[in-house]
Amino acid sequence: MEKVTRTFIDLVKIDSPSGEEDGVRKYLIMKLSSLGIKSVTDKVGNLFVKVDGAGEPVLLSAHMDTVEPGRGIIPKVVNGVVKSDGSTILGADNKAAVAAILTVLGNLPDSHRSLEIVFSVCEETDGGIESFDFNQLKSKIGIAPDRGSKIGNVVLAAPWIDNFEIEVHGRIVHSSVPEKGINALTAASRAMVALEWGRPDKETTTNMGIIHGGSVMNSIPSKVDLTGEVRSFSEKSLEKNIVKIRDTFEKEAKKIGAKIAFRRESYCKGYSYKKTDYSVVYFKKVCDRLKIPLSYEKSFGGSDANSFIAHGISVLNIGEGSKYPHTLREQVSEKDLFKLVELIATYITL
Repeated sequence: MEKVTRTFIDLVKIDSPSGEEDGVRKYLIMKLSSLGIKSVTDKVGNLFVKVDGAGEPVLLSAHMDTVEPGRGIIPKVVNGVVKSDGSTILGADNKAAVAAILTVLGNLPDSHRSLEIVFSVCEETDGGIESFDFNQLKSKIGIAPDRGSKIGNVVLAAPWIDNFEIEVHGRIVHSSVPEKGINALTAASRAMVALEWGRPDKETTTNMGIIHGGSVMNSIPSKVDLTGEVRSFSEKSLEKNIVKIRDTFEKEAKKIGAKIAFRRESYCKGYSYKKTDYSVVYFKKVCDRLKIPLSYEKSFGGSDANSFIAHGISVLNIGEGSKYPHTLREQVSEKDLFKLVELIATYITL
């Protein structure tokens, strides 16, 4: 069994759902310390590592958290493929990358570049990387192997994502006298029907994921809470759809005398690379040297790469070699784990 596989299995056995990454962080600090490498934990739990080397620094990034069900993971190796026992996820997202980076640090190649490494928290939920102090970074380029796809895959574009919350306020009365009340659910449902959900245009998706309303069966609902998101490769389209959602809810509420409160929050900023951009060309050279086929895609998912890019660092979200992320079928082959180690080792020496 390759060292990277053993490290990966150690990591996935440590529970680390978003917000509960302490065990993984302690494991990393212990391993890094045994290699003579210092690390710093910030106020939210992100782990930052610097390693001196030759030339301009490069950034490596991976996140320590996993989605649920991710507790009590029992990994097994079947015909060279690492899987869970089927009752949980595996956690290759993103512990395959964590294990690969740690393995490279344990056997650093000669003449490697200076390294800046960020192991983040809460990537799967509320973006712990947003609390990181980006001013301490000197890297201009980097990689974040956080795509459940083949080694050599590059995400050239990712969306802007805004989350929003809507409160619809009516007036509660007994259900026997509905004409004396203002039904918040009526306003909310009419607004929902009036809007186009799903994919309003080819670059954008809209979704209302959570709806709560009413308090008891025999009262007119006086309040409805709704939570949703808009994501788009076009910042202009995102803004257009957010405004349309807000205005439609205001319009339908006003018709029956209800009121709304609307709040929005930027989850992440989008980006778009060209194949001629330096960070993409640099990564292509790495893949060419290893004879790894290169592939490109646009992804509707966000990652820590979005945040690094928003702060001026050209980080690529690349394939980590895993399959079926966020499912009970999640898996990664030993061959791809080793290939990821080779790729990272080459990336930091080119």
